[in-house]
Amino acid sequence: MEIEFKFCIPLDRLAAVQAALRRGRCTAIRMEARYFDTPDGALGSRGIAFRLRREGDQWVQTVKALGDGPLDRQEHNVARGPAIAGTAPEPQPQLHSGTVAGARLQQALQAAGSPLVETYGTEMDRLTRDITRQGTVVELALDTGRVVAHRGTARQAEAPICELELELKTGPVTGLAALAAQWATRHGLYLSTVSKAERGERLLAAPDRSSPRKARPPAPL
Repeated sequence: MEIEFKFCIPLDRLAAVQAALRRGRCTAIRMEARYFDTPDGALGSRGIAFRLRREGDQWVQTVKALGDGPLDRQEHNVARGPAIAGTAPEPQPQLHSGTVAGARLQQALQAAGSPLVETYGTEMDRLTRDITRQGTVVELALDTGRVVAHRGTARQAEAPICELELELKTGPVTGLAALAAQWATRHGLYLSTVSKAERGERLLAAPDRSSPRKARPPAPL
């Protein structure tokens, strides 16, 4: 289970957040992800996200499911091997067997009875840094990029990613909350409980504006 705070960053404060993050030892990585669901949205309707993500030169498969509150989620990761240009591994849900998130994934797929398809993806740059304070270790992750749905079609739509995540690695939750409040106040950040997967789902659910629509008759004067 991961416990984190996610904040949206106003564009005029992004440079200041980047500078603050770089005051410590940071790691930069280019990331891309491919999300999967059934054609009728069996996973998304149950709050489940299933993805393959390229992290540097490695692919990682992840399933996330809703936890006991808005700030926690059940999560399980499986390494899928080195990344090869132009290819990606096939999704394998069974690799998450024996975990809470994996069980919820299997239940949703069995109820749907239809195969997985790629629905949307993310492209972003991530800058991470660990902060240790009074027995608490927190990972800060600054993500900038975009979410893309219906890629390569006339319905392609996208939404920007510009957010800071603070995730508890070890120690009490109170330490995480104090650090999150400090960064939010200092940089004018605002809390968000909308995941990247949920943004992708919203893009998928948006009406097709390219489709012709019948005009309504004018209202009587």
